[in-house]
Amino acid sequence: MPDLLAGIGRTALLRGELADARAYRAAARERAVEVGFRAGAEINAVLGLGLGARREGLVEEAEAHTREVLDRHRAVGLDSADALILAEPGFSALARGDAAGALRLQEEGHGTALASGDPRAVALALEGLASAHGGAGRAKGAALLLGTASALRTSTGAPLPPAERADVDAAEAAARTVLGPEVFTETFAHGTTLSLRRLNP
Repeated sequence: MPDLLAGIGRTALLRGELADARAYRAAARERAVEVGFRAGAEINAVLGLGLGARREGLVEEAEAHTREVLDRHRAVGLDSADALILAEPGFSALARGDAAGALRLQEEGHGTALASGDPRAVALALEGLASAHGGAGRAKGAALLLGTASALRTSTGAPLPPAERADVDAAEAAARTVLGPEVFTETFAHGTTLSLRRLNP
C-alpha cells in the first residue's frame, strides 16, 4: 500500500497536481511507518515530498526532506544510491541564490554518478551541473553540459520525459538568452560530441 500511494503521488507530480502529490506522498509515508516499512517505502515517500516541495517553491522544506534521505542512505552504506538524489539540493541551493553552493553540490553528485556507472544518473548530474554553471554566469559551459547530457540520454534510449524537463528547460532558456540562439545551438551540438573524459566546461 505505501508503494502504491507513493506511485500515485509521483503520477500526480508529473501531471503538475502538486497538492495531490503532497497528499499521496504524505499518506505513503504515514502508512510505511505504520507497517514498519521505513527502509524502503518511507524513504521513497520522503524523497517524493522533497521533489514536490521544491516544485511548490518551498525550498527549505525540500532541502530538509532531501537531507533526511541522504543521511539515511549514508547511515546504511547506500551512498551509491545518492547519484540520483544529490542533484535536488543543488537545484534548491540555486533557487535560494547560492550559486557557489549549487555548483559544489552538483559536482558532488556528478562524482557519485560517475562512480555508479548509471548513465541516467550521469545525465541527471550533467543537467544539474549545467544549471549550476548557468547560475554562476557560465552560459557556454551550461550549453556544453546540456548537449552532453542530451546525447547520453539518447544513447540509453530513454530521453527525459516532457513532464520532468522543467529544470533542463530552465537551464536551456537561460543559456540561450545569454549566448543567443545561434551560439547556443552550436555549443549544445558540440557538447553532444564530447566524451565524459573530454568534457571541461
